[in-house]
Amino acid sequence: MFYRLLPLLLLLPVSTAWASTQRYLATEHESRWVTSSSRLYCSLSHEIPVYGRAVFERYATQQLGMWIEVKRQPHKVGLARLISTAPEWKHGARERDLGQIAYTVERTPFKLQHILSRRLLSELEQGMFPTFSYQDWSDGRDEVQVSLSAVNIRAALGEFLDCLSAQLPYGFDHVRSSKLYFEFDSSELDHRSTARLEEVVEYLLADEKVRVVAVIGRTDSKGVRPYNDGLGSRRAEAVKLYLVSRGINEERLTIKLSSYGERRPVATNRTEKGRALNRVVEVNLLK
Repeated sequence: MFYRLLPLLLLLPVSTAWASTQRYLATEHESRWVTSSSRLYCSLSHEIPVYGRAVFERYATQQLGMWIEVKRQPHKVGLARLISTAPEWKHGARERDLGQIAYTVERTPFKLQHILSRRLLSELEQGMFPTFSYQDWSDGRDEVQVSLSAVNIRAALGEFLDCLSAQLPYGFDHVRSSKLYFEFDSSELDHRSTARLEEVVEYLLADEKVRVVAVIGRTDSKGVRPYNDGLGSRRAEAVKLYLVSRGINEERLTIKLSSYGERRPVATNRTEKGRALNRVVEVNLLK
């Protein structure tokens, strides 16, 4: 009796963890990588048809990150398995298990930090397909596999790496407020002031969101007030002339000059150290 039933048993469906697989992957003809480059922000993005978009990005002074934006967000948190798979044409290449990734309830459920983002870029450079695998977000019956295609990435990846190497080593907070100090009765910029202004110039050329450069000239209390007002103005003007000479377009932004002279000191005028601190031009960037 058992031998008669055995063929029938072999024909019965076998229960599995998932009923079927939903696969999201750009085909060879669809696969496209796009870069966005500036001294402040670099990105490398990839459209995944029907599913969403994957983006590698780095802002100046920050670390590399990667995220995936989806068209249909999950309704609860969970875990996905990240595996680097080999395409059919990479004979002999083995898949690599990169661990579990938590996802959240939002339009960008997958967010990777610096180390894992670099690993994914390395996998893509080697022609591998990083794949996120998880139970589907509707009823959990299907397996979902979302892959990043390495097809056509070579040129865009090169542009992205070039952008990363050219990013400014500082951001807005570093240059938003600068103090340039002057010798007594002088309106000439010294090497320390010009070095600082070079950083301001580099940032202004990179960030078009800066609309106003406020330049305020100050002096110590030595001398008469009218003369000190003029000296503060000449110091502020020297800063403006330097910015313009280095390519800052006054039509793009406003350079506002003002002089407090000896009024509104930033330090006491009773000591030499305090007077030295008052011989200053403040440069403030406003967005």
